[in-house]
Amino acid sequence: MDQDMDYGRIGKGSHSLGSSEGLAGLHFNIDHDGRTSIPDTSSGYLRLGVLATADGRLDQAEAAFQMACRLDPGCSGAYTGLAVVYQQKGLLKAAFDMYLKGLQLDNDNLIALLGLFQASCQMGSFANIIHYLELYLRSHPCDTSVMFCLAALYVRDGQIQKARPLLNELLVLDPSNSDAANLLEEIENCLIQGSADVVKR
Repeated sequence: MDQDMDYGRIGKGSHSLGSSEGLAGLHFNIDHDGRTSIPDTSSGYLRLGVLATADGRLDQAEAAFQMACRLDPGCSGAYTGLAVVYQQKGLLKAAFDMYLKGLQLDNDNLIALLGLFQASCQMGSFANIIHYLELYLRSHPCDTSVMFCLAALYVRDGQIQKARPLLNELLVLDPSNSDAANLLEEIENCLIQGSADVVKR
């Protein structure tokens, strides 16, 4: 899978997209003879943003992803790329919004889904991510990583009765998953004690 597909299935910059300064440094090699070109498609800018992000050039990555969004407002990967950049810059609310936009455009965008999970945990806001994790699992019922994320969020949200069967199902698929086993044991102990309070993870 190439890097474009990773973000497609997967912030606060100073550049102005309408200026030459904003696009400065956004060239990438398309030939083996040293010639470079600015892309003219959303997929070209998407790839450029992925490469810039990998190199730590976050302002250039942000400008590239923003241009991809302008060229194709329905490009889930471009919004996800912006979210990754914003998250690396510590702009959690902006990252959350972009991950959410990416998921609204493509419910199967796993990078956006897991990014939204991480941002939700950092921000302490879980309602939106629970909904999208549930949607994702309807199409991918055996994804144990997403199952555990959802179970952990159920626990954080006080929905222990939803977490318990999900963890049992996860352990059928992956009996060696110690994190799931530990969380299930914690839930069982709390239920035995007649308490709905589980240590927040």
